[in-house]
Amino acid sequence: MERSYLHEEMGSVLIDLYGDQSDDVAVQLAWHFQQAGMTAEAVDHLHRAGVKALRLSANQEAIQHLERGLSLLSELPDDLERQRQELALQSAIGPALTAVKGFVAPEVEHSYTRAFELSQEIADAPEQFWTLSGLLGFYTVRRETEKAAELVPEMMRIAKSQSQEPLFLLLAHLFQASTHLFLGELEAADRHLRQTIDLDRPDRKRVETYLMGMDAGITARGMVALCAWLQGDLERAARQGAEALSMARSSGHRFSLAWVLHAMGLLHLFQRERAAVRERAEELLAFSREHGLYLETDAGFLLACVDSEEASAALSGLEQGLEAYRAARFNVWQTFYLAQLAELRLQRGELEQARKALDTASSLTAGERFWGADLLRLRGELSRAADRGGADTDAERHFREALELARDQGARSLELRAALSLGRLWQSRGRPGEAFQLLERACSGFPEGLESPDLDEARELLKALA
Repeated sequence: MERSYLHEEMGSVLIDLYGDQSDDVAVQLAWHFQQAGMTAEAVDHLHRAGVKALRLSANQEAIQHLERGLSLLSELPDDLERQRQELALQSAIGPALTAVKGFVAPEVEHSYTRAFELSQEIADAPEQFWTLSGLLGFYTVRRETEKAAELVPEMMRIAKSQSQEPLFLLLAHLFQASTHLFLGELEAADRHLRQTIDLDRPDRKRVETYLMGMDAGITARGMVALCAWLQGDLERAARQGAEALSMARSSGHRFSLAWVLHAMGLLHLFQRERAAVRERAEELLAFSREHGLYLETDAGFLLACVDSEEASAALSGLEQGLEAYRAARFNVWQTFYLAQLAELRLQRGELEQARKALDTASSLTAGERFWGADLLRLRGELSRAADRGGADTDAERHFREALELARDQGARSLELRAALSLGRLWQSRGRPGEAFQLLERACSGFPEGLESPDLDEARELLKALA
């Protein structure tokens, strides 16, 4: 009894001594209160310690404190206050688990699902919003786009009802944009991304970095870079990508920087800039290993796509990694990486492996359609490479389908690639006039003087056709 009293006294002394800075000794306070039998106070200070670690991007430490807090809940009465404490702990541990284990880890799903259930029982609109954001990230990465799309309107409704918290509307637009982008609805995605950035005031408090694990303004600019490239606005893509990377480096938020490094690696891969891909991937690999972030695997995917010296081993590693991700239901970006794998196999004349990669990618396009036009183009290239009877007819059909889809989506960069493939086919079949008109139309959507590997190839072919 006397020992418990001493621990309670020690806790009180520390709180008086540190005052507003008592979070600095939250771990010690939690221990003293636990020893004193004051479980509710111990849980509260473990939550404080976990949140502080999250703000410092110390995700492993945050998980340790928050899991300890969750383990103590069973000692408390099953009442409203206990529910509130569990909600706070589950909401905080979700972003930390995401950074360390990835969005699709079972622990992440459990954390956000439980938090959402609790927020509905308590009728806490702000907490409902934060837990919805976690679930949306989870479903997006698993490519369960229909489930994500069902949650977005509820998120937008809560955001509009909480006018005193402008951050909610910013985040609702960001998640709306993400859903549209992966579905290949580029105009809608761009519209919501512009609204996100308009709401991203430089002086706002960036509490989402520890409540959902990422900086929304940085994420939005990285997504704009990818969306703008698909739309054919290469200069805006480069500008927004550079801004996202600069913001991430100065933010001090580790996961946001890792995410942007991956996004910029993807952008350079879109643009076929192999040296830049390698630079971003190597930095991402070292950074993820140093800080225990799950994006180490994504860095390996990027490197495999540009590793020409050990191409066979790299491609086998890419195949195995993608299979492992699919087994774990980590499905985001799968269609894109499978398209890269198919193209690399085609270049090596490994047609059966290329066909297998394209078949797998095609089975995943229900929830991820932004790269669909290039998958169709590669089908055409595979038909040409197979050189069977009717191969050119099949190839032309696939190229035309790719063109149509790219135009429907407003994906001018992918339209240009499809036009290049179809133009080369028509050139080989003695139809230079049609090829010239096709490529001239595809190039007309880009400013004069703008350079990129695809535009350079298209202009060279136009010269030959003229």
